[in-house]
Amino acid sequence: MIQTTRLRLFVAGAAVVAAVAFTTLSGCSDDDDPAPGPGPGTPSAEFVIQVGASGAGSMAFSPQRDTVQVGQIVRMRNGDTVTHSINTQTAGGPSWGSISGGGTRDQTAGQAGTFTFICTIANHQMSGVLVVLP
Repeated sequence: MIQTTRLRLFVAGAAVVAAVAFTTLSGCSDDDDPAPGPGPGTPSAEFVIQVGASGAGSMAFSPQRDTVQVGQIVRMRNGDTVTHSINTQTAGGPSWGSISGGGTRDQTAGQAGTFTFICTIANHQMSGVLVVLP
């Protein structure tokens, strides 16, 4: 009798463990949940400084223009081998400052508007546009 009770408890316990594992591994979720957006620290837009960008003008950034919402993160990735200093010419826009070759820097779009950004290092003729929607 004791062995039968132990066997039943073992089988019941194993069934519970299997059910929990199945639910966890199957990604059980409620269909009413909103679609996931970018997580904290995940950029909503990314500009890449192209190799040899210092004399490329508006072609220095890829994309040359992008749009985000207020509060979203905008990443500036330096794909070039030299340091660039990226700052917004238009008041209120994000500025990334100095970014060494291969580096990245994130900024939050804090104000709605259309912002032109440039590299402020002498003789660098680079520009791009960030549109920030309310």
